[in-house]
Amino acid sequence: MAKLSFLSLFLLCLVATATAQNCGRQAGNRACANQLCCSQYGFCGSTSEYCSRANGCQSNCRGGGGADGAGGEAGGGGP
Repeated sequence: MAKLSFLSLFLLCLVATATAQNCGRQAGNRACANQLCCSQYGFCGSTSEYCSRANGCQSNCRGGGGADGAGGEAGGGGP
């Protein structure tokens, strides 16, 4: 029974954490906590997949000319 309770608590924390990491256009223009970058898909992270303007970073981006966009849009969009 204790294992089931622990597993339930763990899964609840995991879901809460995953939900809290949404950002950008997909989450009402919310910024990431702890200065993490917001990817083109609306998730927070710190690698180039999240932070590169060339990859569509939405905020706290690194590289590629211009200011460090704490709320800037990187363009893109598509058809």
